[in-house]
Amino acid sequence: MGTSKYSPEFRADAVALDHASPGGTYASAAKDVGINHETLRIWVRDAETAARPGAVEATAMEKENRQLRARLCASDLAFRRLGRSATPLVEPRLRHAQGTAGDAVRNVVHGLLVADR
Repeated sequence: MGTSKYSPEFRADAVALDHASPGGTYASAAKDVGINHETLRIWVRDAETAARPGAVEATAMEKENRQLRARLCASDLAFRRLGRSATPLVEPRLRHAQGTAGDAVRNVVHGLLVADR
């Protein structure tokens, strides 16, 4: 995440203003404080998520899952490229029995990522 030009206190006040006007819209509350309505909507969503019990643990787990998915995706792409270049080096019967070299390497990497948990 980037650095925000709005202080946490300002955000909390804007969210409180939105919650104080139950019939109002994000646009009307955002106009009162001078911000975009989508910005206020995101702040309200984040505040409601943080207020849920166990939100900190869930957020940390979601962050870890995103990082692991990104690592797996990067590894998968690299090994797909490796698999294409290494496929001619694999014996034909081994290739048919176990898939391509890239599949074998991808399975090993996936196993390592799962073991890291």
